[in-house]
Amino acid sequence: MACRPADQSSVLDGSKAWLAVFSFTLFMVGRAGVETATMLASLASSAELGYMVWGGVIGLALAIAIAGAWVRMSSLSRRWSPASTTPDGTPPRKSWPRA
Repeated sequence: MACRPADQSSVLDGSKAWLAVFSFTLFMVGRAGVETATMLASLASSAELGYMVWGGVIGLALAIAIAGAWVRMSSLSRRWSPASTTPDGTPPRKSWPRA
């Protein structure tokens, strides 16, 4: 069996790669949106609106709290800060664990 050095048939570059990733992302986000809308429509017919609103508010607050904790406890806060590199371009010395 002959072995090819690299399978070039599945490699995209440039604008084709960008378009493929964009299309896939658009499809997946759209699918999740349709799934959520279907679930909410199903629940709306069988549940009281007050419970759904409170559930949405609590769920949103919980998602914000988890995202905030994730950024604070991970290296993302260092990457997104203006001091994420030193003047010579090297990454800063790590001070882990954070106090």
